[in-house]
Amino acid sequence: MRLHKIVVGLDGTPRGQYALRVAAGLAAAAGADLTALTVVERTAMTAPSALTGLITDSARARHCVRVGAASVEIARFAEEEDADLLVLGRRPVGCAALRCTGTTTEATLRRARVPVLIVPEGQAIAGPVLAAVAADVESAEVLDTALTLARHLHAELHALHVEAEYVLAGAPARSGRSVLTAAVARHPGATPTLLVRRGDPAREILEAIRVERTDLLVIGRHRGSAALDRAVDSIAARVLGQAPCAVLAVPI
Repeated sequence: MRLHKIVVGLDGTPRGQYALRVAAGLAAAAGADLTALTVVERTAMTAPSALTGLITDSARARHCVRVGAASVEIARFAEEEDADLLVLGRRPVGCAALRCTGTTTEATLRRARVPVLIVPEGQAIAGPVLAAVAADVESAEVLDTALTLARHLHAELHALHVEAEYVLAGAPARSGRSVLTAAVARHPGATPTLLVRRGDPAREILEAIRVERTDLLVIGRHRGSAALDRAVDSIAARVLGQAPCAVLAVPI
């Protein structure tokens, strides 16, 4: 993963301002360009000039304003800008911000074609990074993204592979170790730790977040899926709905 262009959604709320701070820190660490996007409803045609001043003074970012539906315009803008990362804020840990569908965050996740970092208001992202990897090609992209972020954050990286609790007799054995080995080869000097758990993937990922005191989880998400709909039997949906830390969802 490259990290040359970062887009952050800014809506004037404290969580949006905190997302701007996090995005600005990442941009500074990676030497990336930062653009803050504010989306206003069609009935409010005046640009929020106060936000422009905030962005110029504190983050040294370009500020753009779009008119329309927030989730549509944010996802579209990130794609038009060829962004490498989209940053969105959420309510502090403990709130039910990611526990249901119908939010701007959920709708943006569903539409976005770039990795989306969801940052809980007030939570630092400085500690361990946890990448959830499976024994498939798609997980290589997840791990590459995690390796890039961990390097810029100067953070320890753990790669978590959850094995099936029950394996049918004669079924080929699969492991996330080969994915880890290939990804590390593309990042000289990287030394992630491979963690292996057995059981229900969503449950084991959430438990690993707790045990490893993870600040940032990196997980793959299928594009177009109901990202936060826990009624859908999806590992990503279940984890996104309950994760207490920042989450970087990589479209696969």
